Amino acid sequence: MRACIEYAKNQNPWASEDRMGRIMAALKLYGARAKEVLPDLRERATFCKNEKDFPEDCRKRKTAAVEEAIKAIEAATDQPEVRSIAPLLRKADPL
Repeated sequence: MRACIEYAKNQNPWASEDRMGRIMAALKLYGARAKEVLPDLRERATFCKNEKDFPEDCRKRKTAAVEEAIKAIEAATDQPEVRSIAPLLRKADPL
């Protein structure tokens, strides 16, 4: 979940209105477990609404993707299993 949030925040703005929908779709897979990142999503929605030097139609699409994810997560009741990537990172560590 945190990786989705960080990617949403730090992605290249070029064509980000397309990527934001895919990022939010991935985040919604976490269902009610994603409620812990709702404050981050609300912050992202505010940023998207006010993003400078970004075409208005693209800004609206990006904002809508985040707002729709917020609504879906707020309404979610499912608690899918969440697995950590920590074991994979340890295996990949060359040290």
